[in-house]
Amino acid sequence: MAVTTTGKMNTRISFWNKETVTNEETGGKVTKLVEKGKFFCAVKTQFLSELQARVGTKYEDTVTFILRESKSSKKIDMAWVLKYQDKDYEIVDINPDPERKDFLVIIGKRK
Repeated sequence: MAVTTTGKMNTRISFWNKETVTNEETGGKVTKLVEKGKFFCAVKTQFLSELQARVGTKYEDTVTFILRESKSSKKIDMAWVLKYQDKDYEIVDINPDPERKDFLVIIGKRK
């Protein structure tokens, strides 16, 4: 059974990574967020029973994002920051689909 359909993947999210770059004005090194990629995804609705089951676990207050699995989505790193609706999310878990290789499920927790 498919996790979602591609027609529901209409929400834009982006991934960012902290990198040390050279400040063009001063020539010094600074750490800043650099965008690594943008993807369309489906955001899974959580039912009350799911919310209650997650209380007290690392999945409490998380959002599930479903992406189309591709070469670029396979490069997503747990250390990256996910941005959705102008809010930052820590990546809690990345679940590839080993059987069908259609979708990539990413669980994010708001920072």
